[in-house]
This record gives sequence, C-alpha cells and structure tokens, in this order.
Amino acid sequence: MSRKETAMKRAIIGALAILIATLPAALHGQSATPADGMAAGGPIAPQTPGEAIQEWSRVARAAALVMISKYGEPEDFGTKALVWNSNGPWRQTIVSREPKMHRAVMSDKDYVRQSVNFVVPPGKVASLRSFDKRIDVDTAKNELSSQTESEDMNYLVLNLAVDIVKGKRSAAQARAFYIKTAELANSGKTSAYLQGLLFQKPPSDDDY
Repeated sequence: MSRKETAMKRAIIGALAILIATLPAALHGQSATPADGMAAGGPIAPQTPGEAIQEWSRVARAAALVMISKYGEPEDFGTKALVWNSNGPWRQTIVSREPKMHRAVMSDKDYVRQSVNFVVPPGKVASLRSFDKRIDVDTAKNELSSQTESEDMNYLVLNLAVDIVKGKRSAAQARAFYIKTAELANSGKTSAYLQGLLFQKPPSDDDY
C-alpha cells in the first residue's frame, strides 16, 4: 500500500470515529454546549432538572429545589445552571451550580440571580454598586439584577436599589437597612422588603 493510500485510510478511519462519537447525541437532538459543562463526545446531557443538579453542593441543590417548587421546572437546564424566563415578577431567574462569592455587605454564597425590567438613570449606577456589588445594571436592556443566596434577599436588594434610584435612601442608608433586615430575617422575623417587589405595586404604610 502506498503512503498516499495509507494516509487516506487513516483520514477515513478518523472521520468515522468522530461520526460514531457524536451519533448518540444527534439521534436524541442533543448537542454539547458550554452551558452543560460537557465536551463533544462526553457525558450524555441530563434529561431532567433533577439529574442536572444531582452533583451540585447541598446548598446549591436546595436553592434550585426551592425555585422548582415555586415556579415549576425551568425552561432551560444543564449541569451548570437552571434558567426560568418570565417567572412570577421576574424577567429571568438563574440558579447556578457555582456561587458568586463576595464581601460587599455580608459574606454570602450567592447562587440565585434574578432580573427585572427597570430603567436606571446612568447617574445612579455608581450609587447602586456602592450599596451592593451584587447588583448588575444593564442599561441596553433596561434590566436590573441581583444575585444573592435566595429570592427573599433578591427582593431586599432590589427594593433598596430602587429606593436609591428614587432618592429615598443613600447607598449608606440602604446598606445599613439591608444588614438590619437580614439579621431580623435570620432571627425569624420578616419585612415587606423581603416579600416582594415593592416598586411593582402601590406602596402602603406597612412597607416601611
């Protein structure tokens, strides 16, 4: 066999190997994506959200199960995250396998990111980040997001963010209110700031 024929034979064998490796995913309409945390020809993608979070840490899995219990199965899921769109008051909810670590206000492990439609004036962005670095402002999408350990804490952060935008509190005042309210929540007490988005309904005396 000539060198040319040998090289051609090796190329054909290599192509067949790639085809065989990718065939199972193709038959099931699946493709490996970075969101799934898999390489081509790697593990089969999870078929249910339960399978997706099976290897997550206890805290991350608990956060995911709370969201599943409240909003049903996510629209999109993989081994790295679960995603809901237009769920409840939220534009989007993402529960991630890996937390966003921070020391902006308190030392937390933040798995739950939630976003709302809200226009933040450019002059207020610095104040919001001074209050809490877990806040993300997307001026192109008119989107305001918070990533904390739970939905309740996202309510708190975003309610205080809107207070800052509206001039009701300074960043320092919002930070002090956050710490006080989080401590009360840990002792079993609650606040309207933890129970929903106050800026999406008419305020009442009970909100303060």
